[in-house]
Amino acid sequence: LLLPSPFATPDAQIHLLQATKCSTYLHAAASGLLVNQVVEKTSEIRSIEIPETSAWLRDEKARSFPYNKSWEEGRSDPWLIFHTSGTTGDKFQLRWI
Repeated sequence: LLLPSPFATPDAQIHLLQATKCSTYLHAAASGLLVNQVVEKTSEIRSIEIPETSAWLRDEKARSFPYNKSWEEGRSDPWLIFHTSGTTGDKFQLRWI
């Protein structure tokens, strides 16, 4: 999961997506304009509009999504990717493993 900043330029977004090998951009409708600018600049990234946060926060039990790797197979899989602000140059990724 890459959490890009809504304040990053389309070129900075593309840099982060390519550096993290992300090929699909999940976004809410509110981010559509920025995401469309990113997707228009590269054929490597596709976008999928997802529901707003309020649609995800429900009282009902969430569906299970099994992770079928053993500890040894998946121990280095990144599960969350943040990025720096880029105030002193290109943004770079910070992976949580």
